[in-house]
Amino acid sequence: GWRQTPLLQPAAQSESPVQQARSLKQNRKQREQDREMQNGWATEEATDVQDMGDFDFEASNKLFDKKTVFDELRQGDTTADEERLVGHNRVPRPGTYGGKNLHPTENVLSPKLAPDVADSSSDADTELNLANGRSSSKHSTTRVSLGKKGTSRQNSLQVDGKPHPLSTSMSSDRGGINRSVASLAGRTSKPVPSVATSSPRPDRTQSPHSAVSAFTSKTTAPVSAVVQEPHFIIRETLASCPVLLPSALEMLEAETVSRFGLTHDAMTETAARSIAETAMSAFDTFGGSRRGSRSNIVRASVTSTVHHDRAATPVIVILAGNNALGARAVAAGRHLVSRGCKIIIAEQQFESSEMHDTHMKTQTAMLKRMQRSGANIKRGPWRKAYNYIKNLSGPPVLIIDALLAGNTYESLLDTTNAAHAAATQLEAREMIDWANRSRAPALCIGCPSGVSGIDGSTTILEGEPLAVRPDKVLGLGAPMQGLLAAMKNGERWDVSLADIGINITLRSDEAVAF
Repeated sequence: GWRQTPLLQPAAQSESPVQQARSLKQNRKQREQDREMQNGWATEEATDVQDMGDFDFEASNKLFDKKTVFDELRQGDTTADEERLVGHNRVPRPGTYGGKNLHPTENVLSPKLAPDVADSSSDADTELNLANGRSSSKHSTTRVSLGKKGTSRQNSLQVDGKPHPLSTSMSSDRGGINRSVASLAGRTSKPVPSVATSSPRPDRTQSPHSAVSAFTSKTTAPVSAVVQEPHFIIRETLASCPVLLPSALEMLEAETVSRFGLTHDAMTETAARSIAETAMSAFDTFGGSRRGSRSNIVRASVTSTVHHDRAATPVIVILAGNNALGARAVAAGRHLVSRGCKIIIAEQQFESSEMHDTHMKTQTAMLKRMQRSGANIKRGPWRKAYNYIKNLSGPPVLIIDALLAGNTYESLLDTTNAAHAAATQLEAREMIDWANRSRAPALCIGCPSGVSGIDGSTTILEGEPLAVRPDKVLGLGAPMQGLLAAMKNGERWDVSLADIGINITLRSDEAVAF
């Protein structure tokens, strides 16, 4: 009855910590494999691609009919074109303020074609349907076809390659301010005495007819088979008009002074009178009415509900740069004051008294004396002038732009004083932005501020061209080369030319045939 087994059994040896960790890891891996098996995904190792043969593209393409598949996708797609993501994600074009406005080359309304050309459509016809540079964000536009009438009697400029059979124009309506913007030619109207070749005041309320590069059969020469380069011509004589660089214009003025004794003061006064007469015709001609702001006028509207009170004193704002053109615009302010206008002059700041333009200094000194005599003139730097503008009961009737004189926004950095250059750039940008936002039409002297007088280029800032969008451009002596270059690139500006006396220095074959 004695037991054969020992009384004391040896204790089971416990696993080491390393073995316990290995066991837990194996259990976890096993649980993951079991979970993957339940998911339906293969857990075996993939075949090495190097052991596989070459991929047979032709055989794989024959596995399905792509044309049939895509046709089925198109038939089953009911999404409207305007609702597709490609339309929402498209990058807005420069010059549309982030896509909120139409591009300057886009029109709000379709053209009204004559019956004989209504059925014709070609690339050449489409190229003529271009809007004004200010139309996208400042007002709505419409177009009218050219009527059969004689050529205007005033001298004005026109871009012309060869005559085109389709004559189109566009009229911009700022609440009654009707003017041709597709043509550089002036209006056919009752002439008024003027030393300028700008358009005189028309005695009608409807927008005039004008042409881009075509005239009626009575005044147009036969179409030549030779394609000419775009160029300016004088409306009255149909003579070609030369264009000059801004530096060449300055040299021509200096040579006129040295050879013939014509003083700078005389040229300034002649230019000032031309600017004043053009300014008076720009707003008084159309009853002083202005277009509404973008906040209360629908894009497709072609009329404005805002009208200028004839009893109120018209207010004209002058953006004067520290240059000769700015001095001539300031001198024009003296003429406008004597014609019953209130003048607000925003003067561009200068680094020091030595950098103050001599002609500008002379004209501002005259204004100070007139102010002390009680003249209706407000002047000062932009900040001060802007406060005057904000206190007005309504928008001004006209903006005279003589700020940069054919220079671009980037050219303001060409100075040794970086702080002054930055302040000048900021000031110029504020002036240009305000001029483009204002409901008043803009008359640019020489060249629109921000547009290069050399090649017509502009500075692109934040996707937008930083330049004044003009309703009218008045050249002094001769048009700048940048005007022609900009119009070759699609701008449609109403350009006029004033004779300030420098034409006598040019040879007879080079002179402008005023």
